[in-house]
Amino acid sequence: MAKGQHLHRFGQLDSAIDLLKTSTKTFTNSEQYLILGDYYLQKRNVDSAIFYYTTALYLVPNRFKPRKRLADLYNSIADTTNEAYWLKSIINLKAKVPTEEIIILKNGVSNRLKTIASKRI
Repeated sequence: MAKGQHLHRFGQLDSAIDLLKTSTKTFTNSEQYLILGDYYLQKRNVDSAIFYYTTALYLVPNRFKPRKRLADLYNSIADTTNEAYWLKSIINLKAKVPTEEIIILKNGVSNRLKTIASKRI
């Protein structure tokens, strides 16, 4: 994973993607899939980004990061229906340990949902 990130830092996005995809065949980690989603989003390949973010979520369903990335992705393509779906999933997900970071995240998500709702009126 580190080598893929190194390649990315030096502008070799396609090589980084290839390396990370190959590494998922022998070592599966939800962070790898999040990174692949990020890299595909940078390439504007939305469908692949959704696939990798969703895969990261399915690997570890009780995580906030994949849900937030999916919500942000849908926001970036002006798909408020799917954005709202993922934002609500963040609100409804119970944290094992309610840290300050999660409280801030949920407050921000709540505000985004209010904004979406106000635009629909």
